Amino acid sequence: DPALRTTNPNPEAFRDADAARISAEWLREDDAGGRDEWRGILRRSRMVFLQHFLLGKPLERNGQQSVALSYARTRRSGDGHAADAHADHGLEWRLGLDAELADTFLLEVQDGPTLEGSAAARAIRPAGRHYDYAVEVRGAALHGSLASTGESPFQWRLSTRLDETRYRYDNRMRDGNTAEDGTPCVPGPCLYSRPADRSDRFTDFTPRLELQYRTGARSMVYVTASDGFRPPEITELYRLQRNQSVADLDSERMSALEAGWRVTGERYAASISAYTQRKRQVILRDANGFNVTGGRTRHEGLEYEFAWQPVAALRFDANGSYARHEYDFDAAIEGGETIVRGRDIDTAPRRLHHWAATWIPHPAWQATLEWRQVGAYFADAANARRYPGHDVGNLRIAWQASTHWRASLEVENLADTLYADRADFAQGDWRYFPARRRSVFVSVAWQSE
Repeated sequence: DPALRTTNPNPEAFRDADAARISAEWLREDDAGGRDEWRGILRRSRMVFLQHFLLGKPLERNGQQSVALSYARTRRSGDGHAADAHADHGLEWRLGLDAELADTFLLEVQDGPTLEGSAAARAIRPAGRHYDYAVEVRGAALHGSLASTGESPFQWRLSTRLDETRYRYDNRMRDGNTAEDGTPCVPGPCLYSRPADRSDRFTDFTPRLELQYRTGARSMVYVTASDGFRPPEITELYRLQRNQSVADLDSERMSALEAGWRVTGERYAASISAYTQRKRQVILRDANGFNVTGGRTRHEGLEYEFAWQPVAALRFDANGSYARHEYDFDAAIEGGETIVRGRDIDTAPRRLHHWAATWIPHPAWQATLEWRQVGAYFADAANARRYPGHDVGNLRIAWQASTHWRASLEVENLADTLYADRADFAQGDWRYFPARRRSVFVSVAWQSE
């Protein structure tokens, strides 16, 4: 709607965030062909924002500070010389250790009584603190791989990783789902539930196997089988609602199988791959508002990449995917929606494509015209409402004025298309995140030698 897209129904909404990150790495190669890698990261972030999308519009403050360290050692077998890589057969092993420490916090406060919604909805959202907790995170991982080397057309790599993640949760308020001062909500219970202090540990083992075969001097086929995981997020474990006092959650897991073909030529490169994935132990909020484990999803698709430069002054690029992402279980979930096995996952388009043509009339000039396509997708879990997708064109022109100076012009949304960066259907109505209309950006950069 051209009129609604320019309105702002929540002018009070805001989000202030700042973050800092310092990283360093040290690499060393010895005469025997071994390699040592040390890496370290320090991070700090803070954010405060108004949750204008919730009844009562509580204010949230959160932040974290963390340090991560990693070490890895790589070595090739043989007589200890890098030249062994040119032999018909050889082995390369790699061992590593990762460690991370983090201190996090979250505070949610509602300044006054809830004025929106029904009487029952207002009654269970009291003023004051809703959540106030800190969590210490300790993570460690041991990983290793063994791979073939040499000139053989057949190559393989086997990798494994063992992760352990520990949370130590400290509730700085009253346990349970009362108001901040302990007063029960009438009719109750209060919406916001705070677990008692606790510790949680998640241990995950993930293997990966890669097989490659060179079918020619410039082409190869490959197959990859792998496992992945995601431990529960802090908010999924400790930011509970209603009568839930403990969230007994497991790590989400995904198994994937991928096969593909790659080829390169003097003026072109192309690849195509097919994959199938199964995700299990998916964490979701059920119809009672409880955070639970048990969802499953299926994913199958094709992905492609293509680059062609017929002459020095012209290049064409294309990449995209055709995929189907669907639910593999039945459940009633929060918001009155129902998940049915075999239906598409909401907001997951089946088609994503990008095409670009680049013209280089002079070494100092470059112009790229690109087109991006997002296919149609369902906006709700019931697959009853559908966003039609969109096509957007962009233009970029760059000029390398000298060794030190570079200027660029970028025009986004050339056709001034009205579309949504994201669309969904929730709480009985459409929600759109309107994209920018035609926009022009000019930049100038200077770099020393």
